Amino acid sequence: MLNIIENFPILFDSKEKVKELRNFILSLAIQGKLVPQDPSDEPARVLLQRIEAEKKRLVKEKTIKKTKSLPPIGEDEIPFEIPEGWEWTRLGTISNYGISETVVSEKIQDTEWVLELEDIEKESSIVVQRVLNAKRKSKSNKNRFYTGDILYGKLRPYLKKVLVAEEPGVCTTEIIPFRGYDDIVSKYIMYYLKSPYIDSYVNSITHGMSMPRLGTDKARMLLFSLPPLTEQHRIVQKVDELMALCDELEKALEKKAQSNELASKSISNLIHKSENQEQLKANLTLLINMFKEVYSTKANIKDLRDTILQLAIQGKLVPQDPNDEPANVLLKQIEEEKEQLVKEKKIKKATSLPPISEEEKPFDLPKGWEWVRLGRIVHIVRGSSPRPKGLPIYFSQEPTNYNWITIWDITNKNKNNVLIGTKEYLTEEGSMKSRHMSLGEIIIAVSGSVGKSCILGIEGYIYDGLAGLKYISNDTLRDYLSVYLKSWESNLNNMSEGTSWPNINTDILNSLVIPLPPKEEQRRIVQKVDEFMALCDELEKHIEATVHHSDNLMKSIIKTAI
Repeated sequence: MLNIIENFPILFDSKEKVKELRNFILSLAIQGKLVPQDPSDEPARVLLQRIEAEKKRLVKEKTIKKTKSLPPIGEDEIPFEIPEGWEWTRLGTISNYGISETVVSEKIQDTEWVLELEDIEKESSIVVQRVLNAKRKSKSNKNRFYTGDILYGKLRPYLKKVLVAEEPGVCTTEIIPFRGYDDIVSKYIMYYLKSPYIDSYVNSITHGMSMPRLGTDKARMLLFSLPPLTEQHRIVQKVDELMALCDELEKALEKKAQSNELASKSISNLIHKSENQEQLKANLTLLINMFKEVYSTKANIKDLRDTILQLAIQGKLVPQDPNDEPANVLLKQIEEEKEQLVKEKKIKKATSLPPISEEEKPFDLPKGWEWVRLGRIVHIVRGSSPRPKGLPIYFSQEPTNYNWITIWDITNKNKNNVLIGTKEYLTEEGSMKSRHMSLGEIIIAVSGSVGKSCILGIEGYIYDGLAGLKYISNDTLRDYLSVYLKSWESNLNNMSEGTSWPNINTDILNSLVIPLPPKEEQRRIVQKVDEFMALCDELEKHIEATVHHSDNLMKSIIKTAI
């Protein structure tokens, strides 16, 4: 265990790993591996004998009712070995679980604490709010509890809402108050119920799909590894110490994450506010120098990618060249090409798009650039699907020449923003019912994962959840438009309608306002974006390698500790 503590900063660099550490501590605790055994401790079997005598006395005094005997523990039930002096028993043997004192709502005093499940933070055992009946005005029966009782949330037990009451009160009947007989340490029972062994076992025996509950009889049957009483105290003390260390580590991780986020945003703001190429170059140099220190998570890298894309479409990523042919010349060429396509009857004459207002222009453009609507420079079509989808004559079980392109392919068959394959195929009949897209054109999701896009490295047929950008004037414009669509992915998603299945129509795509650079600058922008994205890829690989290394190191040290 000492090795683990010494390697805290290296091993536990995320909240998920700290959670693993907490579970590891609890596993060691209930297996008798967290603190050394003392041969002078009174063995747990003597404690069990006293508990049995106490229960008989309470029954005789009519303080409690005689409960149904629990079955003996079979060898095949025992999940792990325990030290000498410990005993396997059942929760119902060593506690009064299931014997609750019910209070009707009318008899709850205004000054009494009323605890609901929502008041308990999952896993941490922290009570996030204490509400008196004067404010809550309970209208249902409650269970009464007393200081020192264990409070166990039986509804959705995987949330691990378990704590030891620090003062008396009443609680929802979804919380079971109970305590161990004799002087069994309540906190040891609490930690036992939060251990990975109990978590796994309880979740396998709960009933109910959406709101699973642990039944009383099944809870009483839970196997319980019982240490000597004095060892229970030592275990609880050590667990408390180690959980406090975990708390400190989580606070340090939060502080580091906040610091990195602030640094990342500060650098991004500096870059956005660069007034000339000299300032931009200096700020980009600062960014690169701080790459590994500040951009330490994949979320940071995504922010960096977004910053690069925003710089690209604002004309801040590469310098302008006054010798470049301005964008209005390219626009005239594109319009002539579209007129020719109309004459050849390859496309229909498009409805005129409205002029771009000043309010629609989000930033000032460099000299030589033009604002233009997307529908003015490309031909946008909506995909179509053969119906019904499952009809054998439309879909092939074997690969064919008719690639069936869906949003799944954009996500999973995408290499460097180019689609390289598909999961499904059409028959020839199916292809006649679908929208054809050519090699090198752009597709974009307009339903579901709205905004996701890529360039086609294959030809194929798109379903109606996708739209296609066809007849793009040249490869340079296509690559620049791909950069623009990536920069606008989240904005397009926010523009979608519908909650269960968001979507946008092609009118929105046609009306998108595009900052169009000169053709030669488009080429320089795409090249620079590719360079930065490759740098981001390398940094992500570094992060993954670091995580993998720390995972292996943690497993090795834990194995040694066990």
